[in-house]
Amino acid sequence: MKSTSIEAWLFVVLLITAITIPFLVGVIFFKIYRRIRPFEVPDEESFSIAANISATSDSFFKILITGYFISSPVIYLLFKEYL
Repeated sequence: MKSTSIEAWLFVVLLITAITIPFLVGVIFFKIYRRIRPFEVPDEESFSIAANISATSDSFFKILITGYFISSPVIYLLFKEYL
């Protein structure tokens, strides 16, 4: 059984960081953004708990896509330089 090459491990690390770094950038951006402009809480008494939670949270893909938009120039330069 052959051992795995270093290029394969570097590719795995590249894939993991290509998802985690933009996600962390998006989380930091939304943490700062929500301190400046928090969610508006509706005043209705019949507003359910589940609807309140879904209305006052940012989704995973919203955070990820925002992180990709913010960090895309850096990702482009790294791919251009090293790949």
